[in-house]
Amino acid sequence: MTDADHFAPFIDQRGTLVPVEFDDVPFTVRRVFTVTAPGHPAERGDHVNAMQAVMVLVRGTCDVHLTMSPEGSSVAHELREPGDSVHIAAGSFIRYRLLSGDSTVLVLCDRPYPETRS
Repeated sequence: MTDADHFAPFIDQRGTLVPVEFDDVPFTVRRVFTVTAPGHPAERGDHVNAMQAVMVLVRGTCDVHLTMSPEGSSVAHELREPGDSVHIAAGSFIRYRLLSGDSTVLVLCDRPYPETRS
């Protein structure tokens, strides 16, 4: 997998299926979660990513900006088609914008979430 890659979707009259084979992810997946826009465009992230991750577009569109610090110059990744993805290195500062109200991304991580929730 490269920094920006694509998981090939299967699209037909029944909908879109985006398979993610864990063998195609450059680390052992320990956590998976989705993020869905709240019915309108939304900005997310704005933090240092503590773990290695791969973000995969499931639906809609998303712009991802990665830097090695909040003040550094960012590298932009446009996720436009289901299956478009970006590899996020641990320690990267991430900001992303879900550009449509139905945008959904799947995130695969190499570690569980570090905080305990009650």
